[in-house]
Amino acid sequence: MSSVESMAKEDFDSFRGSTRSYICPNCSEDRSSRNQNKKCLRITYEAESAVWFCHNCEEKGQLRMEDKVEKTGLRVAPSYFLAGEKDLKHLGEIRGIDLAAMRDQLSDRLVLSTEIYFGDLGGKAKAVGFRYENEEAIKWRSLEGKAYTQTGVCRGLFPSATEFKAGSTVVLTEGEWDCLAMRSCGYAAYSVPGGANLSAGAETPIYLKALVRALTADQVDVVVAVDSDEKGGVFRDRLLKHLGRDRVGTIDWSEYGVKDANECLATHGSAGIDRAISDVRGVLYTGIVRASSLVGRINDIRSGGFKGGAKIGIPSVDKLYTVCSDQISVVTGIPGSGKSELIDAFMVNLASTEDWKFAIFSAENPIDIHCGKLIEKFSGQPIFEGENKLGEEKLAEASAWVDDHFFFLDPASSNSLDSILQRAEVLVKHNQINGLVIDPFNYTDVPLETDAINSMLTRLHAAASKLHIHIWIVAHPAKLYRGEGGKIPTPGGMDISGSAAWFSKSDFGITVQRDPDGGTMMMVWKCRFRWLGETGSAHLRYDPSCGRYSEGVSIDDIAEELGNIDWGDKKSDGDDWWDD
Repeated sequence: MSSVESMAKEDFDSFRGSTRSYICPNCSEDRSSRNQNKKCLRITYEAESAVWFCHNCEEKGQLRMEDKVEKTGLRVAPSYFLAGEKDLKHLGEIRGIDLAAMRDQLSDRLVLSTEIYFGDLGGKAKAVGFRYENEEAIKWRSLEGKAYTQTGVCRGLFPSATEFKAGSTVVLTEGEWDCLAMRSCGYAAYSVPGGANLSAGAETPIYLKALVRALTADQVDVVVAVDSDEKGGVFRDRLLKHLGRDRVGTIDWSEYGVKDANECLATHGSAGIDRAISDVRGVLYTGIVRASSLVGRINDIRSGGFKGGAKIGIPSVDKLYTVCSDQISVVTGIPGSGKSELIDAFMVNLASTEDWKFAIFSAENPIDIHCGKLIEKFSGQPIFEGENKLGEEKLAEASAWVDDHFFFLDPASSNSLDSILQRAEVLVKHNQINGLVIDPFNYTDVPLETDAINSMLTRLHAAASKLHIHIWIVAHPAKLYRGEGGKIPTPGGMDISGSAAWFSKSDFGITVQRDPDGGTMMMVWKCRFRWLGETGSAHLRYDPSCGRYSEGVSIDDIAEELGNIDWGDKKSDGDDWWDD
């Protein structure tokens, strides 16, 4: 009896009804020290037999356990039947897939059984089976819940594929239902046999070898469309290692608000699948965009024009400044000018009207005080003092609202730009944030040097585009010297400390300045795209009791008021008043 047979016999009672991974005794000693402990051997324990396959040396075999049959009275293999038209219709309704229309495609690949034992369930349950490369290899999934097991060893892709049509685009999914969802929309999709299970550093799995050959020969394009969760992200990167990053496109389902292809079909219909594929087809080679992928966007702009960003809700501000994803706003002003207060007001307004969510790295604001300021801006009432102080019930409601929309990145945890962007990426994936604030930048680990600032702004642009968020970054101006009359000049983009890149690489550039009367002047000195705003200034009233901003009195307002005055025929000493 071989070593593998001994292992299978010894573990049979413990693991019957499941599949286990082992270090292969036949090839592990011959592998590199790095890979000797990789569990490349998989043994499936069925009712009366154990079936194994090594994904490294490709050793395979089967051990019949006749002595167990007599004790248990179980069948050698579960009985099953082909899914008929009514079955396909019923299954399709459950999964949101038109399986009946795919009857010819599925042929004998979809089967049903009531005799499948699931270790996770501790018993038998109704199951649907996906036949892989032969009748002995079937992946079983329970009709209720997410339990799965398999008969035999599934070594290829589902549906079976030993070669691929030249010139086609092959879509790889993590599961069989996702594969069928893509196929129902007309795409040549295939599911991997083992889900998101691929060890780091492992050799190319046998199920990918035919596809790699077709890729190497430039016969096909490949799109990896696995689940958008954390495990799926790791699996995607490992697949790309074997397939080649420069030859393969990917779909990130989270960009469409779903986890996988099946959920995309159920949520957005076939149009959602088509959009995901059209978005990736022009990016099959990393960093290269084909003009054909832009036709849809160009037509949208031709028919509907350029779309403005989200509005803050103050007319004079909305004329100058609207907010959209994939961009950076640089905000400057002398200390105490209200830069942080104004950005906080922008965020509260966007969260209220657009349901936006934000990550905040604010090193100069203690988190508890900052949270209190956001509560005041949302409620319009002070929380610490005053006759109109927020009551306990409204305070609880406002606190819950702030908790839903704002996530604070603790500077005490890390102030590195890497950490800030990593935490923001986690919040994009799990909480769908729309914006990131870095206030101010000089509390990060980025040196106050021209090259370092230039590199940081390049990285922030890349992060904003990758994560589809808007980034606000606060930067203090260089030391300003008082001019005539002792007045400090208003800083602009070229006055920010460290680099001219603050002006050149910002999408929006804003200066905030306080007026002697307590108002706030917001000046936009850079607007990259005219459909999002324009340069100019807005005068705002500031309510110190709750931190809210409202429309102020502008120069245009004053001019209009002067123009409306009836000066009459006023005279002085008999002479025309205008001649005095």
